[in-house]
Amino acid sequence: MPHMRYASGKYAVDKSVVYDAVSGMNDAYENALRTVAESYEAEVIRWGGKSLSRVATIVVSSGAFFTRLKAGATFSVANLEKFNAWFRVPANWPDRVIPHDAATALISMGRPPVSDVSMTHAYRSDDASVACDRVIVLRGQE
Repeated sequence: MPHMRYASGKYAVDKSVVYDAVSGMNDAYENALRTVAESYEAEVIRWGGKSLSRVATIVVSSGAFFTRLKAGATFSVANLEKFNAWFRVPANWPDRVIPHDAATALISMGRPPVSDVSMTHAYRSDDASVACDRVIVLRGQE
């Protein structure tokens, strides 16, 4: 598509293209946060712990945050940063270990899991679970 140039020397910008790019970026962050939330819920089912609603109340003072997100609501960058800060700390997860899918989603948002001094590896892969003072358990050998 040829660019249109004005007499002033400036180029016209197709705002629909810019909007589509921003919208796609927003979708990527929303999907990544949904992945983290779903991983957290699965860990709560497996290990027990704070509900996702309780986490939302602690982090952004709105227990309905994830319910609204599932219904298609958006969120601010400030809230995204607050959730990223909370979820990237292994101690905030039910088993003090961040599952691989959640770790990957956090990395995709530019917020990799933080290393806990007591934990050499702060995430779980499908093959192994690694945490401090624990024996490594490989799937299929449990």
